[in-house]
Amino acid sequence: MRRTITLLAILLCGASAGPGWTSDGRDEKLEPPAEECAPLEVGRVLVEFDLDPDGKVQNPRVVEYRQTDMFNHAALKAVLDWEYEGTGEWQFDKRIWLPFRKADDSCK
Repeated sequence: MRRTITLLAILLCGASAGPGWTSDGRDEKLEPPAEECAPLEVGRVLVEFDLDPDGKVQNPRVVEYRQTDMFNHAALKAVLDWEYEGTGEWQFDKRIWLPFRKADDSCK
């Protein structure tokens, strides 16, 4: 069975987003304000690749990057581990943006 892997290089804040209880028994969501704990994007890489008839990634290449090129190697390495459901035919020039994010340390 083939598996599809979705990569998002995201580190999430350690804050709880589940339901909680107020002192008077009302159910209330306890979550930090989004602007305080939103992961900070530190870079993104646009990767283009081909898929062989079995759904394996072939010939990945960096087409574009934003902020810094330091994530290019990690993006290519990650895409090579992906596997899609095979169609029996080659598919060319598939593209995906891979964002790289860092959690704000003040959220912990």
